[in-house]
Amino acid sequence: MTGITTWRLIQYGFIAIPLAFAGFPLYILAPPFYSLHYGVSLTTMGVALFGLRVFDAIQDPLIGWAVDWKPQLTRWVLAIAGVILCGAFGGIFYKGWASPLPMFVMGMGIAVTAYSVMSIALGAWGIRWAGSESEQTRVSGIREMMGLIGLIIGVSAPAYWSYSSITVGLAVLMGVGVVAWWRLPMQGIGGMGVKRPTISGLIWRGLTPQMVRLLCLSGLSGLASGIPAVLVVFFVNDRLQMGDMLGVFMLLYFVAGAMGMGIWGWLSRRMGKRLAWGVAHGVAIVGFLGAMGVTEGKGVLYGVICILSGLALGADLSYPVAIVGDWKGEDGGIVGGQVALLGLVNKGSLAMASVVVYPILEWSGYVVGGDNTEFALLWLTIGYAVIPCVIKGIAGLGLLMWVLRYPTPLKGVPLTIIEKG
Repeated sequence: MTGITTWRLIQYGFIAIPLAFAGFPLYILAPPFYSLHYGVSLTTMGVALFGLRVFDAIQDPLIGWAVDWKPQLTRWVLAIAGVILCGAFGGIFYKGWASPLPMFVMGMGIAVTAYSVMSIALGAWGIRWAGSESEQTRVSGIREMMGLIGLIIGVSAPAYWSYSSITVGLAVLMGVGVVAWWRLPMQGIGGMGVKRPTISGLIWRGLTPQMVRLLCLSGLSGLASGIPAVLVVFFVNDRLQMGDMLGVFMLLYFVAGAMGMGIWGWLSRRMGKRLAWGVAHGVAIVGFLGAMGVTEGKGVLYGVICILSGLALGADLSYPVAIVGDWKGEDGGIVGGQVALLGLVNKGSLAMASVVVYPILEWSGYVVGGDNTEFALLWLTIGYAVIPCVIKGIAGLGLLMWVLRYPTPLKGVPLTIIEKG
């Protein structure tokens, strides 16, 4: 489908707002909430998150296969998953229906499944919908822009609303998004009526050498971003001693991400998506280096770091899926599977982030919301800034080597062909 209008793009991308709105409390606020309010230890929470995210990652290829199998049912899939996500979200923050750990595991398990279904269906539809590379960039850009708007709302809401009110707001936004999706035209969506892919087909046709490189780099980059994501609440509260400013810092982060989408789109048209993504890695590294020097009360410095990190976020969100879109050839039937593979790797990275850094913090003697020694705060800084900086540097170097070895990505090649090199 070519010539996608701005209004159609907004219709397509709007449902990313409630999806991202739900994501911030689920993935960032819920773990500290359970540690602080229910006394669940950091190690226990880390293990629970690891198990949940491994489960989430494993199910993603199956979800992607199902999305490719019946793409014409995407409307119904999104609507049903949206209802389930809203219900599970409310259950996680509704006290008393179960003991804390089972309540967290059950609620999060259902919520992340619905979240994954919606994310994969949204990404796969966008790849099928867009025709040219420029349209792939537009579709990916509007989806991530809307998602960042949802994140901004999600960051702001806990400061002013109760979790019950947030659940109602999520349900309203989800309803609007589903209605907008329902009015999108189905005709012209590539991949409709293609041969139904099998699980083996998903693996062998989707895991081309280029795709394996992208998955490795995306996984490293996701791990570098995931570690500070799981530590940000602790870092702002106990290292910076400015917990009341958490919402402001998160707003700076996500607003910068939203504003940066236009920059990365412009840059990708001039130097290619992979090289532009490498530039974003450099921006992120500068942010991590600055975070190493953050101590109590340095809010201005941390605000600048949030802006730099947010700018890099926009590239990490949009480029991997857009690169997959560039490789879309005649076989449009497995794009859901490839989006799912990206999701599997990224969620695996988040799982590793939780299970690694939470036990280290507990070993250092760190106490959530308590009086912490300089040794514990030092390890909090190492986890938040030093380790991610090293990982991001490795990912950036790998991306640069990929660009130098293969300066021109394959275009218009059917994914049934396993390219050489």
